[in-house]
Amino acid sequence: MVNTSKKITTKRRILKAAAKIISERGVFALTLDAVAAEAQISKGGLLYHFAGKDKLMRAMKNFIMEKFVQQIHAYAAVDPCIVGRWTRGYLKTTFEQINTDLEMNAAFLSAVATDTTLVEEMAADFNELKKHIENDGLDPLKANVVRLAVDGLYYNQLYGITLTEREQAQLLPYLLAFTYEDSSA
Repeated sequence: MVNTSKKITTKRRILKAAAKIISERGVFALTLDAVAAEAQISKGGLLYHFAGKDKLMRAMKNFIMEKFVQQIHAYAAVDPCIVGRWTRGYLKTTFEQINTDLEMNAAFLSAVATDTTLVEEMAADFNELKKHIENDGLDPLKANVVRLAVDGLYYNQLYGITLTEREQAQLLPYLLAFTYEDSSA
């Protein structure tokens, strides 16, 4: 029997290899052979974990979304202020994504654009996040403005329109201030 943690490590290595290929060579270079070579496993080993390219792409989506939502929950769980905690978690997590997982996310978004089913799944996932934000106890309009601001920052970073570390350090507390009840906007 294969060790579960070893399976998870191998799956993560495969996902990172796929992201690297898309990022460096483009979405059309993503083949199972290329991913297997990049992940330094056999094609059979790759197929053991992901039965095809569509399964690999879905796994990339699930990995990105699960990690994102888990981090939002982690921030919300330790936030002492109930009102706006989900929105603050979303803000903080998105800022982290900008600074840590941008390559995998950019690669995935490039690839997902060619698969309408995955686009629809991503839209459904983000609509669920939007519902949480709108029902976070804040004025829904204010919560959406904050969400759209951080989403705009995220997509600007994806396209290479970057903020300096100093600008990011100033922007996060500025946006967070809008998520407290006594903030004015």
